[in-house]
Amino acid sequence: MNIFEENGRIRLQLKDMGEGTMLFDFTIEKEAFEELKTHIIAHLNIYKVEK
Repeated sequence: MNIFEENGRIRLQLKDMGEGTMLFDFTIEKEAFEELKTHIIAHLNIYKVEK
């Protein structure tokens, strides 16, 4: 997975390492990315506590 800033936006890319096929490639506003990241981390923490 590649995550980098490009033109004030965050670009995310995920490639299949075996085939080299691009699975997804998109950009998102930096603020929206931070909200998404916080949301995902919160869910991962809940999952970790439940296990």
